[in-house]
Amino acid sequence: MKSRIRALAAPAALAAVLVMTGLAATGAAGAATTTEAPWVQFQGNAAHTGVNPNETILNTGNVSKLRLSSFVGTGADPLWSSPVVTNGNVYYTAHEAGLVVFPQAGCRNCFPSWIGQVGAQAIAAPAVVNGLAYVGSQTNRFDNHGRLNVFNANGCGSFSCAPLWQGLAGRDSIDTSSPAIADGVAYIGGGDGNLYAFNATGCGHALCRPLWKAHVGNVIASSPAVGDGMVYEAALDGHLEAFAAKGCGATVCQPLWRAQLATRRIAIASPSVAGGQVFMTDGKFLNVFTAQGCGAAVCQPIWRGPAHVSEGTPAVSGGVVYVDAQPNPETRARVGALEAFDVHGCGQSICHPLWTGINFNAGGESSPVVANGVVYIGKSPASPSSGDAAVLSYPAAGCGKIRCQPLGLAETGPEQFYLNSTPAVANGSVYIASKDSITGDSGVYIFSLPKH
Repeated sequence: MKSRIRALAAPAALAAVLVMTGLAATGAAGAATTTEAPWVQFQGNAAHTGVNPNETILNTGNVSKLRLSSFVGTGADPLWSSPVVTNGNVYYTAHEAGLVVFPQAGCRNCFPSWIGQVGAQAIAAPAVVNGLAYVGSQTNRFDNHGRLNVFNANGCGSFSCAPLWQGLAGRDSIDTSSPAIADGVAYIGGGDGNLYAFNATGCGHALCRPLWKAHVGNVIASSPAVGDGMVYEAALDGHLEAFAAKGCGATVCQPLWRAQLATRRIAIASPSVAGGQVFMTDGKFLNVFTAQGCGAAVCQPIWRGPAHVSEGTPAVSGGVVYVDAQPNPETRARVGALEAFDVHGCGQSICHPLWTGINFNAGGESSPVVANGVVYIGKSPASPSSGDAAVLSYPAAGCGKIRCQPLGLAETGPEQFYLNSTPAVANGSVYIASKDSITGDSGVYIFSLPKH
């Protein structure tokens, strides 16, 4: 059953309302339980592989039974943010309302457990690692300087919590870049085109300077991926650059190698890294590079796969790379939602998908994610009133045919706005953010198996 929370205008204002009405959350700090199959960062991990290897409840045999079990409103436009599930909680960014935290099971007629105060423009997925929650934003409504806000993941004992410390991240807002946390370092892309690397535990002061930074391109809107001792970041001008994850021994670093993608439609796309390869979409193709580079300053893809209108981050699991893509000309009247490629390519420069996951109507997709043999992808409606916004699920191994129908369709609501929120799959539930175009409510939809 849906439960709705109206718009959260700002943390302080909402906190005042809760106090006056006697509805303030209690026991926020330290009350959470440990999550057995957590989803701690954008696309699940710092490498952005989009995989939850610990999920055991949902599978190909029961995923079609997913039903909407809860809705927690945040009052914020959900176009960019994706939920994170760990520590017994769901963590979600909600613009000026900040970091919104609520129980992972959802709730009925309740407010969030606590909110983390940020300046403004907190719209990318947070990361929650080693007891700390990381959120990018700008300083405030009147100051665009980027900030990495870091909170105690269990809150502060009050409803509204201030950051433990903030990372100074350039002159422009951190909009759609989610932090990636790996080996004691927090990486995030700034609107000024720089990649920033911070000590993940801070510097002992309220404001911390980065360990090092690197200029990638004109504007960074994607999230850095970390793997194989490297960190990869992309900019809107089509630059994909690779750096040593430990930095270069200086405060400003140069890339070890870089690539110029053929097209520049990568406003949302972020790289992923797995098995010694880097995967990146550009709106037209899936591009695959050798993770350590090609021995030259500028590298070309070792192979590419057609992925029309792709804007998401590839997911990699079991020797297959999954990419959002539609429409696919080969599906004819049907509309493609997902392309699955062999991670090793085909021995040619252009490789065609192993299979295509199709759906019943047009509409953009989120990044795909994989858990326990199932691929999930969020689907936007063909129009705000078409009634077809949902989380689609497909068998990760395919269906034995070139075109595969979805296993299940978990619908968010009758009328929704467009979304780019990526699903989080954890402990038998699927979480995704969307906005109801009838009521105007925005928040996180939670799908679970029926209890009986």
